[in-house]
Amino acid sequence: MATVDLSGHTSGHTSGRTAADVLVTASSGTGTRGTFDVTVPYRAKRPGPGRLTAYWNSPKDGHAMIEDTVPPTAHR
Repeated sequence: MATVDLSGHTSGHTSGRTAADVLVTASSGTGTRGTFDVTVPYRAKRPGPGRLTAYWNSPKDGHAMIEDTVPPTAHR
């Protein structure tokens, strides 16, 4: 199974408050492509930019690898 961590931050960068940390598992991952389906548990207190980062932790030393970030905007 393929797993990734999702980390959501307020204010569009990592200096913002960590709003959510979710571990997500793909529907497959043993030689075939799978899909990810996740709902991030977050309720915006006010509208504005955010940052959602998906990453995989290295089994060797635990640091984040293969990061990808998208800039969502929260609406109330």
